[in-house]
Amino acid sequence: MRLALRFPTLFAGFLTAVLLSLGILNLQQQSSYQIPEDGVSWADSADGVKAWIVSADGPGYRAGIREGDLLSAVNGVAIRRGSDATREVFRNGV
Repeated sequence: MRLALRFPTLFAGFLTAVLLSLGILNLQQQSSYQIPEDGVSWADSADGVKAWIVSADGPGYRAGIREGDLLSAVNGVAIRRGSDATREVFRNGV
């Protein structure tokens, strides 16, 4: 009877310790993760994908992108929609 009561208690304690460890590891990884961002809001237009808003201190501005500029490719990958630009920025990373 005592062994039957101890096993669930020990298992619950072990599971709690594992989940707590994974939670701490997750928080550490989140604190060091940097979201890829070019500092530009891309918008679909009749002419193609245009820079709609360019953050004045963002990487896009420092690279010479200005509002109204057209985007045709990112690292050789053709861009046809604004969502394509966002996807490529995330694919290439920071």
